[in-house]
Amino acid sequence: MRKNLLLLAMLAFTTLGFTACSSGDDEPTNEDVVLPTPDFKDDAIKLRLTDPVEFNEEFKLTELELTESGHYLIKLEKYRNTEVKATRAASKSYKYLFDTFSRIAERIYKLVNFGTVTIQAKGNGKYTLILEFNGKSVTVDATLIIANISKGKQTSNLCRSWTIESTRIQIDGEKGFYQENGCDMNSILTYMKQHASIGDEVESDQKVKSLIISENGTFALVYANGNTDKATWSWVSGSTTDLTYTWDASDMGYTFLNGKAQVALKAVGKASQLKLFGSVKNKSGETKPVTATILMK
Repeated sequence: MRKNLLLLAMLAFTTLGFTACSSGDDEPTNEDVVLPTPDFKDDAIKLRLTDPVEFNEEFKLTELELTESGHYLIKLEKYRNTEVKATRAASKSYKYLFDTFSRIAERIYKLVNFGTVTIQAKGNGKYTLILEFNGKSVTVDATLIIANISKGKQTSNLCRSWTIESTRIQIDGEKGFYQENGCDMNSILTYMKQHASIGDEVESDQKVKSLIISENGTFALVYANGNTDKATWSWVSGSTTDLTYTWDASDMGYTFLNGKAQVALKAVGKASQLKLFGSVKNKSGETKPVTATILMK
């Protein structure tokens, strides 16, 4: 999973920031674009519960995030082992609930497939949450999680939900490249293994439907099968094109990505592009750069 996430990330970042895949200039541009403000920009927030709340017999709820794009992520951490089939997914100590939310009153939200949450500010980064789910109501304190991300037009333009149009993988020194509509991690990994020595594995049906980037510091890959993988991102100091990212857990991402990317956003109607960088050993044992480029709108 670690490896498939990094690859997804690489693909995702590629889509957002660059001009369309072409044989010409591959460097990211820095257009002074103006994109529509996401509907829930003023509602975006990320909170850590002071005392984890029991979600079910296996997991406790530890974090809640509302994003600018109208999606929520709830982090569930395992606190009790249960009798389950020994699979990679079952062995994880965490998972994320992900779906959309709507505002039903001031700071009261309906979270699809979860319940409702009321967020009450107490000052100095302290909050009280009223969580209503699974037929119960729980009141708990929480603290604000602040991301180290500089604000500005480029950040506002980047932080939203993106739909992937196409993905391209280029291994330096190899003839040609791999390109497909959308982003199917299973087929991408098959191509990588034909040209490089990697041990990355992914679960079946790992098609990336969209990616979400938030001013809360979240970079999430959303799969067609409903799963979600999450990393933390930030700008490289002094830059509004260069990014760094780190996956939330060691079993996320891919071995051939190095946590660096570039982004160049385009105006409405044009595909933005994001590139993720890494390296891999080819069949001759030589270390070669890898670039993943994704086009998104």
